[in-house]
Amino acid sequence: MAHPGLLDLIARSDGTSRLVRAVQDGTTPAQVIGAQGYARLAVAAALFHKVSKPALFVFPSPEEAVTAKRDLGDLLGAERVLLFPAREVMPFETETNKESLWMRIHCLTRLCGLPGEPPVVVMPATAMVRGVMSPGRFRQGCRRYAKGDSVNPLDVVRDLVEAGYERVFSVEGKGQLALRGGILDIFPPPAETPYRLEFAFDEIESIRTFDVESQVSLDSVTEVVVTPATDSPDKQDQASGDSDEGSRMGFTVLDYLGACGLVMVDRIDKCRDVVTEFEKIGAEIASARMIAGTMGAKEASVYLPSPLVHNLLEKGHVMFSPLLRATEGVLYRAIIESDTSSQIGFAGRWADFLGEVRELLARDKRVVILAGNRDRMAMLKRFLDRQEVWNRSLDSVDSEPKPGLVTIALGSGESGFNVEATDLCVFTETEVYGRTHVRQRRARAKKAGLDWRELSAGDYVVHASHGIGQFMGMKTMTVNNVTRDYLYLRYAGSDALYVPVDQVDLIERYSGPEGKPPQLQKLGTGEWARIKARVKASVEDMARRLLTLEAKRKSRTGYAFGPDTPWQREFEDAFEYEDTEDQARATEEIKRDMEAAVPMDRLLCGDVGFGKTEVAMRCAFKAVMDGKQVGVLVPTTILAEQHYATFVRRFAEHPVTIHCLSRFRTPGETRKIVADIQSGSADIVIGTHRLLSKDVSFKNLGLLIVDEEHRFGVAQKERLKELSENCDVLTLTATPIPRTLNMALSGIRDISVIETPPEGRFPVETYVVPMNPSLLSQAIRREMRRGGQVFYVYNRIRSIGRVLQRVQAMVPEARIAVAHGRMNEHELSRTMQDFLQGRYDILISTTIIESGLDLPNVNTLIVEEADKLGLAQLYQLRGRVGRSNRIAYAYFTYRHDRSMTYIAEQRLNALRDFTTMGSGFKLAMRDMEIRGAGNLLGAEQHGFMVQVGYEMYVNLLDKAVRSLRGQKVERVERILTAVEVPVDAFIPESYINNTKERFAFYKRIAGAENEKILGDLEEELVDRYGQLPSQVRNLLDVARLRLFSGSIGVTQVTVAKEDVVLGRKKIIFKVEVPHLFPVDKVAVLHRRFPGAEFDRRAQALSVPLSQSGATPLEQGLTLALHLSRGE
Repeated sequence: MAHPGLLDLIARSDGTSRLVRAVQDGTTPAQVIGAQGYARLAVAAALFHKVSKPALFVFPSPEEAVTAKRDLGDLLGAERVLLFPAREVMPFETETNKESLWMRIHCLTRLCGLPGEPPVVVMPATAMVRGVMSPGRFRQGCRRYAKGDSVNPLDVVRDLVEAGYERVFSVEGKGQLALRGGILDIFPPPAETPYRLEFAFDEIESIRTFDVESQVSLDSVTEVVVTPATDSPDKQDQASGDSDEGSRMGFTVLDYLGACGLVMVDRIDKCRDVVTEFEKIGAEIASARMIAGTMGAKEASVYLPSPLVHNLLEKGHVMFSPLLRATEGVLYRAIIESDTSSQIGFAGRWADFLGEVRELLARDKRVVILAGNRDRMAMLKRFLDRQEVWNRSLDSVDSEPKPGLVTIALGSGESGFNVEATDLCVFTETEVYGRTHVRQRRARAKKAGLDWRELSAGDYVVHASHGIGQFMGMKTMTVNNVTRDYLYLRYAGSDALYVPVDQVDLIERYSGPEGKPPQLQKLGTGEWARIKARVKASVEDMARRLLTLEAKRKSRTGYAFGPDTPWQREFEDAFEYEDTEDQARATEEIKRDMEAAVPMDRLLCGDVGFGKTEVAMRCAFKAVMDGKQVGVLVPTTILAEQHYATFVRRFAEHPVTIHCLSRFRTPGETRKIVADIQSGSADIVIGTHRLLSKDVSFKNLGLLIVDEEHRFGVAQKERLKELSENCDVLTLTATPIPRTLNMALSGIRDISVIETPPEGRFPVETYVVPMNPSLLSQAIRREMRRGGQVFYVYNRIRSIGRVLQRVQAMVPEARIAVAHGRMNEHELSRTMQDFLQGRYDILISTTIIESGLDLPNVNTLIVEEADKLGLAQLYQLRGRVGRSNRIAYAYFTYRHDRSMTYIAEQRLNALRDFTTMGSGFKLAMRDMEIRGAGNLLGAEQHGFMVQVGYEMYVNLLDKAVRSLRGQKVERVERILTAVEVPVDAFIPESYINNTKERFAFYKRIAGAENEKILGDLEEELVDRYGQLPSQVRNLLDVARLRLFSGSIGVTQVTVAKEDVVLGRKKIIFKVEVPHLFPVDKVAVLHRRFPGAEFDRRAQALSVPLSQSGATPLEQGLTLALHLSRGE
């Protein structure tokens, strides 16, 4: 998407055309005054459109740079505009978010002269304070490899490691490489997919792209360009001599522009102030660390001095300024006044807006309305069509907008403008609706699952027959001259179990609450069988009760709501954000339930901020439109007030009466609200458990929305049952429900899940750091300077007062409040309300803020002694920030002067994975999912889940539900055939030297359900690791023999001696499922397998092995295949 026609029109205005000529003629630096907000970016875009040069546009803050990237991308095309983010926002912060590094490398690569339109790079001023690799070194580090090239793969690896690449076993992210024999995987930072180079000695035989998730090759290509994986300067940069100044002080992104590049600066005075402030804060932090002995002088001098950065800014060609003013260090050669003016706002006053548009069209003006997404475009077009206003709707404005016509196009601008000289009038959603509708491209969320490749020695597992044990690693053992790999499992006492790798599918990883190790079983006692039987009986009983409740609910007659009204469509269109797929699906599922004559009972699950409240409000609106009342029940007063404010804002344009019933209301207000509920004049009532009181009686309750039902007491839940007897019920929960549990409960519990997180927000910058008062005080002051607030979490009530004194001493000017669970509820609610309304800068609290709160103005989180909290708690705490269009920061601190337990150290290491979706994040997700399952099914079932592990529990539940509903189990139980054939069948370390990867393949091979899956696995192994060794080929053939033998009821395949003297052997198929075995085919086996006999008494088929040279495994496989196909 781009709008070249709109830019052509803007470029024809007097001010912009003068600017274009000044740049083309070299009459710079030029100062552009008057252009504000989106108009400034539109003028800049028109200049870039007319002047084909690589350009750099510097802004005072990171947020402004991100907004400029979005808006310029709309106008010029997203591919042309790039963001060069700062390495850190606070001095000396460790860069944990690799995405920022990859974005910078992409910028440098494009500036180095890749084919295509010259790029426009936007950046915050602080991105210039650190030097980058010299252009010469960067270009030298960019290498091109083509099919047929002669190059030693070890030389390639050495060069790439020097260029910043991380060597790993399997490439899973950018900046990584992996060499396995003659296969080299590389993921260059600017690339969309990684590349696989296959070598035949020192020649590149093929180059393929591959999928990171499956590791399987995708498409063949002829060449690949590999860039460096770092932008940091090295020692050689100091002597490279690319520029005299650069060699002395370091290089910046400006050095990549070259002589023909264009540099633009927005509000240079503000940019200089930001750089100076950054240097000041850096000096304070460096001084404190040097005094503490944690930093040396060399580390403290990594930043370019502010005068040098100021000097670089002053070399800009175009300076944007709101007002005409002199700029120190800059002698302007041209002063250009922008001929743009601000647009009039209407904020939803449609009649006034329509009148303005008609007047403009009557004067032959060119009216352009930018809509945030296609839904809004369609709605605006319908509105103008109904009013008989001539208009056209376009994704991209390719030609100049026509006079006397309204052009509706896609655009994210936040403030409209006029260009009088060209009769152009641009409106954005800010003018039309009063707020901007954010267009978001939302990819499908990937669930953070636990991969078998992550199984490590010490992890707990569940064996289907022997119960919970501890995985201690894999061992290669030779038994009876046959070499195989075994899983070593430790059980209670000194018990141990060695499981052959072809039986690894009997094992599941144990998933239970984080930080609570399970009890190991004792082998040979029958204890596991008893536990399994007890859990199975309980699960069946629970499933029976759920089915009975579901049947009763469906037998009752409820109110069938009518189809959506035009008002409903208008209400949904007014949402500020574009729906995620999950939101849209959940809304349709709930509305479909509401329109049925059966009372609804649906659970809506999704993390805080994923859009549950919006879905609930749409359903509430539907109920009100049908003349029904809506009750919204929440567990705390502060949440009630928060929901009330959200509902009031969202329903502002509609005649709906909304009340909030909580302790914040006076007795008089409460009496009036209760009377309104009884008379039916209250449409929507939001309240705490006060809503469940006997004196509250709804006249015509149609929908009850319950937020976090598990947080209510037993008596309150009983009252809920009375209320919801015949009305529709929608329950909201922020604790994730596992997809597998959702599927197991399908048909007996209606669940809608919103898994897609909102995009378009900045990722939370997460730091795990030792406790440092200086660093934390700077972090707090930075948040306060931008008008934000801070959560400071300390989880010990006894000493929280001392923390208050310490924080107050760190930041004397801050207004600080304290909140914890032992406070009087009214006092706690009042404190939270005051914090919500901005009366405090910092809230020091325990983990009571862990869930439920949505405070967009709180964007810095500090957690003291984070290693003492669980991973799931820390994940949820981090979710309290980053809920607006500001960059958010989370600081997890620990005491470096105290020794830690091994578990605490592991937790801290896992915390470091938070921003890279590593195992720590996944463990936190799994812990929360198990909590969610417990909340949904009850405490007793949660206990059973802990006893057998989550996966086995869900399998038992799935079977119970299907059995009770009379459904066939889709997955037929496989017969697990034991294959005892003398052959080496394993994966040698020389082929796959990573234990976790070997284990993952063992698991997949053992679990393969058909020949096609095994064939695909064979192709994947060859693709990723090269030609198969004989042992791996044997392993796959053993799996095929198990598969074919199991399909005909054979449970054991062995090789025995038939004639001791002559050394002849026979293969024996033991049959234990006779109805599957093709006995009628045995008679004709003699033709192909002479001497074949079936012993009906022993239920065994024996076939002498031939002396043809084929191995026993090959002959057994041929026999099993012959029988399974009925040949």
